Amino acid sequence: MSSPLELRHLRYFVAVAEELNITRAAHQLHTAQPSLSRQIRQLEDLIRVPLLLRKGHHVELTAAGRSLLTEARRILLDLDTTMEATRQIASNEAGSLTVAFFPGSDGKIFSRITSFVNFKRHDLNLTLRSLRSAEQIAALQQRAIHVGFLRGPIEDSDIAWRVLRSDSIVAVLPAGHPLARLKKIPLAKLTGIPLVELSRSGPRRFLQQISSLAYNQGIVFRPGLKTDNMYETLAAVGAGLGFSFLPDYVEQMAPRTVITRPLAGESIPRVDLLVAYRHDNKTRQLADFLAMVDECFSKEPA
Repeated sequence: MSSPLELRHLRYFVAVAEELNITRAAHQLHTAQPSLSRQIRQLEDLIRVPLLLRKGHHVELTAAGRSLLTEARRILLDLDTTMEATRQIASNEAGSLTVAFFPGSDGKIFSRITSFVNFKRHDLNLTLRSLRSAEQIAALQQRAIHVGFLRGPIEDSDIAWRVLRSDSIVAVLPAGHPLARLKKIPLAKLTGIPLVELSRSGPRRFLQQISSLAYNQGIVFRPGLKTDNMYETLAAVGAGLGFSFLPDYVEQMAPRTVITRPLAGESIPRVDLLVAYRHDNKTRQLADFLAMVDECFSKEPA
């Protein structure tokens, strides 16, 4: 009587099919080469079709092997997703949530929410992560976090979200810059200064709105340094390398080397803070946490 098909057969087969080399696959799986070859032959005996064409240590997939590779990957991915979801359910039942904030939000958002939740629910354990907005969306999709505080847009129908607050946009300049004397800064006054921009993170929608507003006024900004995050942006501006546009809560973390000023004129863009979570997360812990977040923001002015 033949042995039953086991998940290890599929994992071993996928490793060999992706490497197309028995030696490399055995090294990747931390198993002996003869044992791996035996497992693959066992799988072929169970399915009763050849999956590989062997040429020494090198192998090629048969048509049946290519078909099985697609299905095996899907099965293993489904299994991993199911296991992660099960772990999350166990975590939720234990009164734990994994919550992500985007870098730079720790002043006005992070400390405010966590302090309020800790005051209301001592039994709710929060695991905190710092992730860019795009990374938070991916983490929600993969069920690696329960809640994200991020900037939009979110275009995944599996993710629910709502706006918590809206921040005005300010100009950030070196502290000794002549424009610091102004209470509000017209966009046209900034055209001679290099614009320090966030290259991969941060609220990019408002930067597009700023660009559109400037275009309508015939204004072109001078390109400057690209930065990875808000802290690098503040450091670059403080070093005199240009100016930037950032949400107004940056005032709470800005070093003395920079100043912030509101923008003059009408239709100045604002940037929304979103709270996001999965539609299919119906746990009591998440519902309680979201209710506390809403209460937190309703008690204090934006």
